[in-house]
Amino acid sequence: MSPLKSSSQSSSAGTPQTAERLEARRAALAVVKARYAALRRIHRSIASEFARMDQRSSDVLVTRALRTVAAWERSGVASLYYVRAWRRILKDPANRIPKIFRGHNTNALVQNTPFGFLFSRPEYRKALWPGDE
Repeated sequence: MSPLKSSSQSSSAGTPQTAERLEARRAALAVVKARYAALRRIHRSIASEFARMDQRSSDVLVTRALRTVAAWERSGVASLYYVRAWRRILKDPANRIPKIFRGHNTNALVQNTPFGFLFSRPEYRKALWPGDE
């Protein structure tokens, strides 16, 4: 027995409760993985929208997203790292949003998104909350 484990910990290994906890953990991880996959799909779709938009429509969305980023900064709800990252991305969203999927911070960037106002659209809402009609 490891010096870090107590006898009560080692004797509970393999119990039905442990198996249930492990299964609950696996299920929770699957939900999180599916949510991040949905967020990545939504951001790819948003980038595609920007690529198809006229400049005026794009400017409207970028302005709204930048207001969100400014609110994060004022209230301190997001790290300055993400505030700066999203400001860089929003300078050229059609080209820069797809590039966030190449980095190791993809999940953090799509979780801390300034495009939350778009999530009320049925196509995005359905992707994030399946079955919630």
